[in-house]
Amino acid sequence: MPDEYTLTAYDQWFFDKGYQDPITLEPFRGGDNVVVCADCKMPHLVSSWEYNGGCASPVKHTRTIPFNRSLFERRRLNVTDRIRQELQEWYFGKEFFDAWKRIFDFKGRSRRKDYGMFLLYSLIGGFAMRFFLIIFFGNNEGVKIIYLIIHLLVFLPPQYSLTVRRLHDIGHSGWGIIIFFIPLINCMLSLYLMIRGGQHGINRWGANPKEIH
Repeated sequence: MPDEYTLTAYDQWFFDKGYQDPITLEPFRGGDNVVVCADCKMPHLVSSWEYNGGCASPVKHTRTIPFNRSLFERRRLNVTDRIRQELQEWYFGKEFFDAWKRIFDFKGRSRRKDYGMFLLYSLIGGFAMRFFLIIFFGNNEGVKIIYLIIHLLVFLPPQYSLTVRRLHDIGHSGWGIIIFFIPLINCMLSLYLMIRGGQHGINRWGANPKEIH
């Protein structure tokens, strides 16, 4: 098939990274015929790709690209360059708006930075909204109900899908979000998701967001 590549002893760098076929979960070996998904950069055995009718990710991509070492090597940046790159791409509220753009995406992965910044914006926005409502309408039951309704409509919908993607990023099923409905435990789990780094490389839900070029 197009873009098919046969792994050899010269691809030891690839074996050392511990990549495995996302369908059989078997590590790649010399002599294996592989293809790479053009969208999520996930390597597959040709037999697995043909059996699945495309990529193993939930969206099942069907385009392939030639096997190339640069696809699997994360660019190394020093601290200064990393901060500069982050600042060039960042604007106030970016993670909040990004979460809304992906409100119906329950299949991919999201970084801890995206999760933590979204919660921070939600906290700031919630306090600001409550403050202005009290100033203009007073502190009464009606204001509390309005605040609750706005909070449910503005902050919770994107948080659900973001939490599912964050669980995917650390290697857990999105069904784990059910635990977040338990008081106190949900606070501890939110803190855990803000601290726990994502799995390196590729897992069942796609490539590590930090390593996608």
